[in-house]
Amino acid sequence: MHEPVSRCAMRDQDKTKQQLVAELVQLRQRVAEVQANGQGGEPEARSLPSPTRPEDGRQRSRLHAILTAAIECLPFEFFAIGPDRRYILQNAVSRQHAGEAIGKCPEDVMGKHLTACYPEGYMFRRETEILPALLQEGHWEGELVFSSAGKTMYVLQHSFLIEDENGDPSHIASVSTDITERKQAEEALERERQTLWQMLQASDHERQTIALTNACIHSKSAKVTVTMAQEGPEVRLEVRDWGVGFDPETVVKGHFGLEGIRQRARLLGGRLTIESRPGAGTRVQVVVPIVEQPSAG
Repeated sequence: MHEPVSRCAMRDQDKTKQQLVAELVQLRQRVAEVQANGQGGEPEARSLPSPTRPEDGRQRSRLHAILTAAIECLPFEFFAIGPDRRYILQNAVSRQHAGEAIGKCPEDVMGKHLTACYPEGYMFRRETEILPALLQEGHWEGELVFSSAGKTMYVLQHSFLIEDENGDPSHIASVSTDITERKQAEEALERERQTLWQMLQASDHERQTIALTNACIHSKSAKVTVTMAQEGPEVRLEVRDWGVGFDPETVVKGHFGLEGIRQRARLLGGRLTIESRPGAGTRVQVVVPIVEQPSAG
């Protein structure tokens, strides 16, 4: 009574074997074709059917959207230039800077030519320095200076070359960071260094008489007093006149007189105070800490 069932099971088993054999033959044919196309080498993965390709496409789309949003939110300038030297990609900072350069709204900058947004000096440097470096090294980094509406802007720019599928130069992408505050701080530090150097080059007698000389010459006062006193762990030196006075805020930075005294006091760990106004005389006070000499032995 069980024989019909056994024959049915054998038919299903035979049918499964036939399917496996057919699939194996097809697979061998595909491998042979791939090897023939690759001249006997290993089969290329891109020649085989991939059921995950639609998903890979969706993943690339999501990744592109994420990268676009990230570039848009960068706190520094990012832009890409096409072969015709026109903007093809800009983030918000780039559109803002370019718009200010040409007096346009940021939304109207996309597609503009570089010559509309950059001065002639930059274009010359681009042709003679930046482009040759990009073609030879694939990247360029350097500082740029832009002046517009009485303002000077320092930029650190890094540019890199983008090639097409054939390996030929196609586009240029750049990242620019505003380093104006850093450059201004460096320039202020250099001015301070030069002032200190001039002050240190002066003789002891010159340093001791700077306050009195300036008081007599600039104040036009008939009387000048100098007092020195110890107040706890500090020494206070004061120069007072009853001359024409001045506005301390209008003193030229880097002036060797008051600025030299200020820097000298700072080096000694002290402080300088200037009290003056036009027609009311001037009082200059320097307070420095007392430094005890270490005992011998």
